[in-house]
Amino acid sequence: MKKIGLLFGIDTNFPLDVQHYINSKQSSEFICEEIKIGILRNNDFYDYDVIFDRISEFVPFYRSFLKTLKLHGKKVISNCLTTCYDDYFFQSQVANNLGLKTPKTCLIPTKWLPKNTTPEAMRNLEYPLDWDKMFDYVGFPAILKSNAYDEKRYDFKVYNKTEFFSAYELTGSNLMILQESIEYDEYVRCFAVGKKYMKIVKYNPTNPLHLRYSRSAPRIDENIEQKIKDACQKLLGNLENHFNAVEFAIKDGEIFCMDFNRPISKLERFILGDELYDWLVEKIGDYLIELATGN
Repeated sequence: MKKIGLLFGIDTNFPLDVQHYINSKQSSEFICEEIKIGILRNNDFYDYDVIFDRISEFVPFYRSFLKTLKLHGKKVISNCLTTCYDDYFFQSQVANNLGLKTPKTCLIPTKWLPKNTTPEAMRNLEYPLDWDKMFDYVGFPAILKSNAYDEKRYDFKVYNKTEFFSAYELTGSNLMILQESIEYDEYVRCFAVGKKYMKIVKYNPTNPLHLRYSRSAPRIDENIEQKIKDACQKLLGNLENHFNAVEFAIKDGEIFCMDFNRPISKLERFILGDELYDWLVEKIGDYLIELATGN
């Protein structure tokens, strides 16, 4: 019998609903269960065929466990070896290399010295920095934000140099980027499960969490919809990431890749709405079964 393992923390509702969906099929071919891990020896072997991970990004112990399983050919959803993609500046380079449009983006040295360093560590940093060159490239208004995803991240919209430097003073040792502000016509998220299941939803990242997902369908034509799905296919193929949500800004018929390799940390019914939540439970469940059984 094939085994599907679930690894999760405080967000119990979604993974348990996926578990219930899979086991409700009452198949003799597969079973879904929570993983229990003790002290790991380097010759330990776990007989899970597929692991659905919802927590390892926060727990290094779990992350090492999953990397070991993947080394031995196990399937991990999502790919635990692509943590380097949690870097917005690097993401923009990946997207550009795939022929996708992104906002103009600049990586900025930290305002304070990085932790556990001295001024001598920064000897290769150009001084003074050419701020005007950056402003001319990105333009105003612009978004000053943390370079890596963090629920406590810094995020400022600045309209001129004075506002930029005022905001930059507050960022401390956090690595920041300055990014072109796209005054979009529509903003969407495309949920992708494998390369098989995709769903585009209207999304507003500036709203409170429970108001970000619109219950109405986004107003985009078929050509734009296909461009979004094609872009997601490219990104998932490059990342080997089986479960993702990619954000796109749409302006004048063009799509801009804004954010991807998102762990999608909040999968709650009250946030997503019934239709999207149930769709994700079903598609994730079906995809895990397909991976486990090879069908």
